[in-house]
Amino acid sequence: MANDKLPPDKTGRRFFRFRTGQRADVQSVGRFKAGNIVVFDAGDDTKYVGKIKKVYVSTTPSYKVSFGKDSDGQPIERAIFEDQLSAFDYKDLDGRQFRISGLASAPVVQEVRLLADGSYEALADVVDPASKGVAGGITLRPLSPPVKLGDWRPRVVHINGMGVKPSAAVRGGLALQAAVGCDVLLVYSYTRENGDLASCVRAKGQFSNCAAQQAMAAVMRRAIAENRRLVVSAHSRGTIKTDNAILEVVAACGREAFEQAILPIFAGNAVFRPAHVTMHSFVGNADGVCISCGHYAAAPHARVTLHRVPGGHNYGKFYAAEVGRIAALDILNDAQPEAEQQPAPKGVKFKLPDKVAPVAMGVESCSSSYVPPSDAEADALLRELRTLTQRLGIDNSQLGQVDPLLTRARQLADGLLAGNARIAQINLAMQNLVAAWNDWNQQGLAA
Repeated sequence: MANDKLPPDKTGRRFFRFRTGQRADVQSVGRFKAGNIVVFDAGDDTKYVGKIKKVYVSTTPSYKVSFGKDSDGQPIERAIFEDQLSAFDYKDLDGRQFRISGLASAPVVQEVRLLADGSYEALADVVDPASKGVAGGITLRPLSPPVKLGDWRPRVVHINGMGVKPSAAVRGGLALQAAVGCDVLLVYSYTRENGDLASCVRAKGQFSNCAAQQAMAAVMRRAIAENRRLVVSAHSRGTIKTDNAILEVVAACGREAFEQAILPIFAGNAVFRPAHVTMHSFVGNADGVCISCGHYAAAPHARVTLHRVPGGHNYGKFYAAEVGRIAALDILNDAQPEAEQQPAPKGVKFKLPDKVAPVAMGVESCSSSYVPPSDAEADALLRELRTLTQRLGIDNSQLGQVDPLLTRARQLADGLLAGNARIAQINLAMQNLVAAWNDWNQQGLAA
C-alpha cells in the first residue's frame, strides 16, 4: 500500500459493507472495476471499507480507493495494490440480532446473541447507529469479553424486508423503538441485490430456511417456553420469512400456546395467505408490494385484523409508528408484563412495579370548542418520561421529579382525544417510570 498512512481514528473497528455491482473475488477475477466497493485488510483484525475511484493498469494493477471522510470532512483517498484488496458482502450478517435501546437523541445498538438458557449476551457495539454508514453498512466495535445481559428479554422483535442495507435496517428498528417506547430486538435479513427477488419466490414456496428465518423461529419458541408475551414485527420480505417461521413454531408448539405468547404484526405485507393465527396486517394505499403480493382488498381470514394506512412501502416512514402503536397497546394490556428493559449502565435492574401508574383513557366526547393537547406536546412529554426513566437507571438524584411528572402525564393523556396512539405510549412510559422508581424504593433508597 505504498507508504501512505491509514485513515485516522478507526483502529479496532470492524467494517461490514454491501457489495454494489457484480460480485468479485480477487483470487478468481483478478481485477476490480471502478465503483466496486472493496475492503482493505490492514491486519490485526482491522478492516477499512472503500469504493474504487480509479484503476491504474500496470504490471501490478493498483487502485485509488475512497475511505469516506476524515475528521475535517475531507475525502480520504489512498492508492492500494490489488493483492491487498478483497471482496466482502453482508451474507454473514444474515440472522444476526441487534438490541436497540436508549433515547432517540442517544440510541444504543448492540449485536447480541441468544444463549441456550434463553438469556442474551452483547457481542459488539454498533458505532454511530443512526448514520447511513459507509455504503449502507454498519461499524461494529467488538466487546471483549461479551457482556451478559442478565434478565433482559425482548418484548418486541423486528425483521427487515428485501433490499434493505444494514444501516437502513437499524434505522427502521430505531423508528419502531421510538414508537413503541421499549427495547426492540432486530433480526437482520441480508440483501442479495439481484438475488433478492429469487429469494422471495423461494421463501413464498417454503423452499428456503435461511438464518434470519431460523432466528425468528428461535426467538418465538423461547418466548413460548418462558410463557412470555412477544410482539413480532415484520416488513415486506420479512413477512414471508416470519410466516414460514410461524408455521414451523405452530407445528412444534401448538396454535393455542403460540397465540398466548406471540402477536405477529405484518407491515407492507407480502403474504397472500398467512398462517391462521391472530395477527395484524398493515397495508399502504400506495404500497405496490401489498397491492400485488399481499392482501389489500380484504383480510385473508378472520384472525387477521387489516389496517389500511396512507403511504408507500418504506417501513420507517409509513409503518413504524402504526406498528409501534399496536405493540404498545399489546404490552400495556398484557396480564403479566415483563420488567421494562431500559439500559441500566450501573447494573440496576428494573423490576415490576408494586402498583401500576394510573391508566389514562382520553376524552371520549367533547364540545366543538374543546381544544385537546397537541401531538407535539404529547411527544415532548413522552421524551421527558423516557429520559427520566433512563436516568433513574443510573442514579437516584432525580427521584423528586417522578410524582410531578406522572401527574402531568396523566392529565395530558386524559386530555387527548380517545383513539390517539400517544395515549397508549404515554401509559406505557408511565408504567416504565413507576417500575424504575420502585427499583430504588425496594433498595431502600427512595424517600
